[in-house]
Amino acid sequence: MFQRFWTLALAAGLGLASAGVGSTRLHAQTGEARVTAQFGITVAGVTIGRGAYEAAIGPDGYSIAVSARLSGLAALVSPGEGQASARGTHTGDRSNPASYTIENSAGDWRNKIDMLFRGGNVAELAVEPPTPPHPERVPLIADHRRGVMDPLSALIFPVAGTGETLRPEACNRTLRIFDGRQRYDITLTHKRTENVRRGDVEGPVLVCAARYRAIAGHRLDLPGPKRLEESRDLEAWLAPVHGTRALIVFRMIVGTTAGRMTIEARSISVMPAGAPAATR
Repeated sequence: MFQRFWTLALAAGLGLASAGVGSTRLHAQTGEARVTAQFGITVAGVTIGRGAYEAAIGPDGYSIAVSARLSGLAALVSPGEGQASARGTHTGDRSNPASYTIENSAGDWRNKIDMLFRGGNVAELAVEPPTPPHPERVPLIADHRRGVMDPLSALIFPVAGTGETLRPEACNRTLRIFDGRQRYDITLTHKRTENVRRGDVEGPVLVCAARYRAIAGHRLDLPGPKRLEESRDLEAWLAPVHGTRALIVFRMIVGTTAGRMTIEARSISVMPAGAPAATR
């Protein structure tokens, strides 16, 4: 189960750390934003990981890249590090991924996945090492690769139309996610609106309640998926990317048996696309 949360933390870290895009208006003229950030991963208030990311978000598409490393006591117990990236386009209120890759490790455990998408479907997939067969594993079939997105693309929320993007109904959607090994749904509904003030993050954000549902690829004899499905302690916080029709997750909360896991930005820089990177 630790490896599952580590993969989740790495894949999520980029989008979850992107809080700073919500309050800047540097990109209102161009409709493009490049965001760099340092983020932290904590469990029960104790830091277990740190990382950095860079994202470019425009009116029609996006590209994102993240790296992360376990730290503190977690690194002593099981050293881990990794990187992930994705790119794609936007159509209406949907992100359409084109590619996704993740490579991470924790102790002796290794994970490397490459995916290419066409028309919302997984067209090519390479997984190393292969997922071992098990009689309790729910089998993946071809349909589980159709109409899906990767974990990074799922953190960008394009909003259709021309009105306000930061409206409660922007939360209300089901994300059909395939990470290369497992297929699952994340269903979000509006919970409340918060005012956030932290560095570049200043103003209202949406807090969405999240529900997890395992579809395939998971093992029925392991408690992790069942616990996630039963958890009522899952949240995603969304901030607007001013000048674009997108919201992005800047904080995620996942209830675990060890306490709340929180992933969020600690320092952020936002600048026009094409400018030199600088994180503060």
